[in-house]
Amino acid sequence: MTRPLDAAIIDIRTIAEDVAALAGQADGPALRRRLRRHADALKAALRDPAGDTEDAIQASVDLADRYLQLGDRKRSLACLEAVRGACRRGLCSAAAAAAMKQAGRLYRSRGLWDEALAAYDTALSIYAEQDDEQGLADIENSLGIANFEKGRWEESERHYLRALDLIGDEAFALRAKINNNLGALYNARGETDKAVNSYLRSIPDFQLAGNQLGLAQAYHNLGMSFAARSDWASAGEYYDKSIEISESLDARELTALTYLNLADLHVKTASPLPAEEYCRLAEAMLAELDDRLGLAEAHKILGAVAALKRDWDAARSHFERSIALNEECSSPLGLAEAYYEFGRMCRDADRTEEAHSLLGRSLVLFERLQAARDAESVRGEVAKIEKLYLDVIEALSSAVENKDHYTQGHSSRVAHISLRLVEALRLDEATARGVVIAAYLHDVGKITTPDTILNKPGKLTEAEYDQIKRHPEAGVASLGDVQFPWPVKQYILHHHERYDGSGYPGRLQGDEIPIGARIIALADFFDALTTDRSYRRAWSQEQAVDIIRKNRGVLFDPHLTDCFLALVEQRIIEAAPESRFSMADLWKQCTQLGVPVPAV
Repeated sequence: MTRPLDAAIIDIRTIAEDVAALAGQADGPALRRRLRRHADALKAALRDPAGDTEDAIQASVDLADRYLQLGDRKRSLACLEAVRGACRRGLCSAAAAAAMKQAGRLYRSRGLWDEALAAYDTALSIYAEQDDEQGLADIENSLGIANFEKGRWEESERHYLRALDLIGDEAFALRAKINNNLGALYNARGETDKAVNSYLRSIPDFQLAGNQLGLAQAYHNLGMSFAARSDWASAGEYYDKSIEISESLDARELTALTYLNLADLHVKTASPLPAEEYCRLAEAMLAELDDRLGLAEAHKILGAVAALKRDWDAARSHFERSIALNEECSSPLGLAEAYYEFGRMCRDADRTEEAHSLLGRSLVLFERLQAARDAESVRGEVAKIEKLYLDVIEALSSAVENKDHYTQGHSSRVAHISLRLVEALRLDEATARGVVIAAYLHDVGKITTPDTILNKPGKLTEAEYDQIKRHPEAGVASLGDVQFPWPVKQYILHHHERYDGSGYPGRLQGDEIPIGARIIALADFFDALTTDRSYRRAWSQEQAVDIIRKNRGVLFDPHLTDCFLALVEQRIIEAAPESRFSMADLWKQCTQLGVPVPAV
């Protein structure tokens, strides 16, 4: 936790003492002299608060930067909070604004988003008082970065464009940075052409400004854009250009980030050995820098490397660490990407249920971020998994109907009616999917029932009826190891329970019966009554509806019964003994319910 603002004076005293101690341990006379000057300035500010605070503020800023280089972010933040305390007391200056900008960057790196935005807002107000458009543009750019990392992409774009409006024609360095950051935003949103154009616009400005580090960043980002296009050769060339510059400048953060992206490139091209080598180099640098977001990315890539080697346990460990770090830093984009890669690993490891759940979480986050390209990729992965379920469902349903010709289309009609009830009840998409699958498979247990019983024209004996009553449990058993991300088996098992507790197999009553099972029970009853069976002719819709109405609160959930009767009156549900509904069409309708999709 950071120190409270009201302790600014105590912080300065503590910092002064730290500086004095650090000066005695510093390597080289130049650094010792610099640190002693900082300590003297801070002590002077303590002796005479009305004196020259510029020296104290600048000393705190320089010292914060030095602590950062030494990897001591706690003391670095303490230095900057002392400056923030001075700002609160009205001691505002350009040096204080610069300090707040530095504080914002440090807070961001620790995932302290609210503190970062507060620091930037302080700097913004100082520059506004001083009519410093260059300073305002600089902070708008920083606010754009913070909002981008927080996942507020529209807000981020507004800050970047506002910054471009504020700067003058000769502000090469800042304009280059803003265009570079806009490119990163467009790249994340899947707008690759706009991203490349923004990066290319930044390069001549970086060159005019003599900003080699910025140039290295632009090359790195162009590498990312070409990687997004699967142009691995171009991506590798730009990454190499970036590393050549960043290593010469000892820019460790950028070097580590480029190593990570080179590692990711080798994962994409199925080359695990160089991928792991680059990732380990990056991980060591990021650990020294205490860059948690960078470490989250490193663990995600190491998880993908382990998955390439089919070392599922190691992959799981890395993905779980990446997820934890992204959650700690409140990074929705990093979290979405980690869920996606983890889900792909589970799919490849035949852990289908877990894969679907993880990919579902990823899709929700990407859609919230409006990351169209990434969301589309996840949808493709989810569709592949769902096709496996649909193939199993169609095959099992056909097996039941081939056994009992009187039930042709029955399961599909039950699924259709159930989906209409889900829609009326405003249940979520996940529940809809589970209900539709269970409705399609609710009679799958009858595969084990002898044909002589299923097609018997007369009344069943007690022993025969007991055998029929075992079909819900037989249905669950017949699904074996098939694991669904929805409670399909529970819905199948309990679709013959009755609201008053007189059903089977568990004699559950009321809300003890899963909602999906209650829905299927009503839909099954209605379609069974209104279709021909071996032992009787179909009843009319009016007769069936009258029986359902009379059994409101007895056999059927009262609220559910009211919804059903309303849908019949609106002719949304009708007896249709000849109708058939394809599983693929019903599945598609689950995404068109007009209700929010919850995180899985």
